[in-house]
Amino acid sequence: MKRKANLLFHFGFVKLLLVFILGSWQNSFAAFEFNSNGAASSGLGKIHFTLPSQVWLPGNSFLSSEQNGVAVSLRRKFGLAELDEGSLGITYKKFGLDFALGGRFFGDEVYRETEILFGASYPVLENLKISSTLRTLSLKIENYGSSTAFALDFEALVSFGDFIFTNSFSNFTFTKVGNETIPQVLVSSLFWKVSDRIQTVFEIEKDVDFPLSLHFGTQVSVVKGFYLRLGTQTEPEFYTGGFGVNFRRYSLDYSYSEHRELGGTNEFTLSVNF
Repeated sequence: MKRKANLLFHFGFVKLLLVFILGSWQNSFAAFEFNSNGAASSGLGKIHFTLPSQVWLPGNSFLSSEQNGVAVSLRRKFGLAELDEGSLGITYKKFGLDFALGGRFFGDEVYRETEILFGASYPVLENLKISSTLRTLSLKIENYGSSTAFALDFEALVSFGDFIFTNSFSNFTFTKVGNETIPQVLVSSLFWKVSDRIQTVFEIEKDVDFPLSLHFGTQVSVVKGFYLRLGTQTEPEFYTGGFGVNFRRYSLDYSYSEHRELGGTNEFTLSVNF
């Protein structure tokens, strides 16, 4: 019995050590990592922009979402169960405003991050929207305790013809959870509807503590209701791809991203419009 308890202790310690080793590698596993959510965005070079035809998910710009709906996304980073990540997003339009409610989890029983988000956007002009998102951030580490904090994000969107331009600033409240600084990230996104069948997104991402990262992705409508996606990201370097299938009010998206040293990540997203 004692041997079994020791084995369980060592197994838990190894998992915790693995998470913290990965957490020290550049910005890829920082606490409350600033990352894209949803297979559609991940397949397009891990952009943070939500395509106009997609339902918003936490971690992405929701201002561009033209759909009311619910979306659920699951991601397994580099094939490791300890790095599982999931998110739920709900978007709804009412009183001339766009509302968004969502949640996100990362990790397992040893190391767990949980976020609850509420956001709203307001159309200042016909082609200009501004928004703010309140995030509740909870961090729990087995045998070390837990901590909770609040952060605010800000975003502005301008649309002109076939282009959409967004600027966002994540955590402009300089929030920390315990001793962990939550990423402060500025993102500029440019969406271009090249044609009825081709859409592209280019992003510039700058974490205040890390090098500039560039994201680029292209989506092609092969046939009605079926999309192919390709993309790339720098700092850290990823190559991404995926597909989407739409049927009436339902959408299923899949993405795969490859890191040269750490391997591949699979993500699935299911969304329903209403």
